[in-house]
Amino acid sequence: MLLVLFDPRWIMKASKVFITSYYPEPLIMHHSCKPRYFALCRRTLTMGCLLASMPNILLHAADIVSLLPPNTLGYAVVRNIASSDQKVARLTTLFNPGVPTPLGLAKAITGIPEGIDLEGDAVFAYLANSNSPANPTPLVLLPVSNYQAFAASIQGDATGEICRVTIADVDLLVAKLGDFSLVMNVEHRDLMRQVLATNNEASANSFSDWMAGNDVSLVLTRLGMAHIARHGWFQESIESEDGFAEDEFGEIAVSNGLTQQEALPLADFARRNFRAVGLGLVIDKADNSRLRWKAEFLKPSDSLEQRPGSIQEQLSGLVARPFAVAGGGALPPRASDIIADYMTILSLQEAEQQGKTDFTREDWAAERRSWDLTLEGVREVTLLMVPPTTGEPLLATFFARITVDDSAKYLASLKESFELANELTSRSKSPIKMLYEFTPQKIGDFEGVAITTDLDKATGDQNVDVWQAMLTASLGKEHKFNIFCSPVDKEHVFVGLQSSDKLLDFIEGFSKGETGLANEVSVQKTISLLDTESPHALLVDPQGIVEIARAWMKSFLVFGMVPELPLYPTVPPIAVTLSGDQLGWQGEVTLPLETLQSMATFVADLKKVFGQ
Repeated sequence: MLLVLFDPRWIMKASKVFITSYYPEPLIMHHSCKPRYFALCRRTLTMGCLLASMPNILLHAADIVSLLPPNTLGYAVVRNIASSDQKVARLTTLFNPGVPTPLGLAKAITGIPEGIDLEGDAVFAYLANSNSPANPTPLVLLPVSNYQAFAASIQGDATGEICRVTIADVDLLVAKLGDFSLVMNVEHRDLMRQVLATNNEASANSFSDWMAGNDVSLVLTRLGMAHIARHGWFQESIESEDGFAEDEFGEIAVSNGLTQQEALPLADFARRNFRAVGLGLVIDKADNSRLRWKAEFLKPSDSLEQRPGSIQEQLSGLVARPFAVAGGGALPPRASDIIADYMTILSLQEAEQQGKTDFTREDWAAERRSWDLTLEGVREVTLLMVPPTTGEPLLATFFARITVDDSAKYLASLKESFELANELTSRSKSPIKMLYEFTPQKIGDFEGVAITTDLDKATGDQNVDVWQAMLTASLGKEHKFNIFCSPVDKEHVFVGLQSSDKLLDFIEGFSKGETGLANEVSVQKTISLLDTESPHALLVDPQGIVEIARAWMKSFLVFGMVPELPLYPTVPPIAVTLSGDQLGWQGEVTLPLETLQSMATFVADLKKVFGQ
C-alpha cells in the first residue's frame, strides 16, 4: 500500500490534485456562464433554505427516499432538522461565530408556513431531465402535519393539486405527495407530474439503516456519478444509466472516451464500481462530530466479511512519539482490485501528459497489471508518518508494515510490477523517464531490496536551481527516490522511504511489541469515542500534520520569505475507521470537540499570518 502511495507516478498525480484543489475550475468560469450559474444558485439557495428549516414528520429517511423517482442523480436527507439545525449551528459557530443557523436564515428569508412539521425529515434532490438537459432539476420534499393549513399560508391549493405559489419572491410549484409537500421550479411542471406518479418504494435499500443513524446524509446514485463523470456538475444531464457505455479500460483508451478535459476520474471510478455512495454527519450530545461514509458495490463481492479487531491491536508495535498518521489494519473486500482500477483510470485520463496517447488496448491492460502486481497478496497495512527531524530528507518519514500471503512471492510480484512500469515508461513519448532499479539491500539482519529512481537522470533539470533545492530537501543530496523493503518473516514486509536505518528502528518497535502510542493520553481520548471493534483504524494528528507542513515550507525558502505557520497544540487525534463486507464499504472520521476547537483557533491564527 505504501508503494502505491509513494510511487513517483502517484506523487505526480497527487500534485495535480493538490493544485486543482486550490484553483477549482468552477471558480474561474468564463463571464458568459455566470448569469445562468447564479440564477441556478439563487433558486437552489431558496429551496435549500426551505429544506434546512423544515424537519421530519411521519416517515423516516428511508421512506422519504422511496418517493424519489428512478432518474434521481443525488439527494440530501436531513433527519429531525430542528434538532440537526442546532447541532450544525454549534459546529459552524466554532469557525464563524457570526454565521446564522440554517433555520434562522430560512425564517428570515421565507418565514415558516403553517402546517410544516419542524420535527420531521426533509429531502433536497437533483433529477435528470430530458426536457431541460442543460441543468439537473432540483426538488424538495417538506414534511407537513396539516396540508390544508400549509396551503392556506402560502395561498396554494388545499386539495394538494399542483399549483403556483410565491415564496421569498420566487415563483414555485407545490403539490401534496403523501405526507409531504413537493416543491419544484415552475418550468418543471411536466417533470413534477412524473414525480407525483412515481411508485418507487423499492428504492429503500441498504442505505436505509445507515441514513437513520445520521443527522444529515448526502447520497449520490450511480446515475449521478455517471453524470458528473461525463459532464461535470452543471452540464448536460443523462436520462438513465444506459446513457454511458460500460467500456473496459482498453476500449476506453482506444476510443479516447476519457481525456483530461472530458471526464472526472474519481466519479468515473465510482460509477464503475459502486451502485451508490453516501456521506453522513452525526454530532453527539457532547458536540463530538463524526463524518460517516458508505459505498455499495455495483455487484456483491465474493470476499468474506472482515474479521473485527481492536483499535489497540491496530496500533500495536508503534512507539510513543510525535506522529502525523499512525495505524491501519485489514484491507476491506476488493480493496486491491478497486485501488488498481482507480490508478488505471487516472493514467488513462492523463495519457496525453504521460505521453501514452498511442498506447494500445494491450498496453493499458499491462498498465492495469502493474498496479495489480503491486497489491497482490496484501492483506493488512499499518502506516506511520512522522514529522522530519532537522537535516533529514523530508520523505524519510514514511513507513509501513504490510501483511501478505507470502513475503517472498510478494517481493517477486513487486519486482515484476516495476519492470512492467519501466517497459511502459520507456515506450511512452514523455520526456520524463522515471525508471526503477530493483537491487538487493541489507537492512540490519534482514535481506531486503531497494527500489530506486534517479530524479536528476529522469528529469534532466540539473541547471534549475529551484528544482534542485527542492530535490535536496525532499530526497537528500543524491536526488534519488528510494523505497526500502525488508521481509522479516513469511507474512510481513516492512517498507520505508529514503533511510534504511530509520526503517530498522521502525521494525524494532514491532519486534519488541511496543504499545506506547496506543497508551498516550490524547490517543486514549479519541479511542474512547470509537467502536472498539474495527478491522481498520487510522489516527491523524493535526499537530503532526502541521509540523510536516512547517518543515516543507522551510524547504521552500529558496523562493524567498515564507510565512511561519502557527504552532499547533497537543490535542486528541482524528480517527478514521474502515470496514467492509460483500455488499460494500463504510467508515467514519471521528473529530473530538477539543480537536475541532483547536482547528478553529488554528484557522483564525492562519488568517492573521496571511493577512486575511
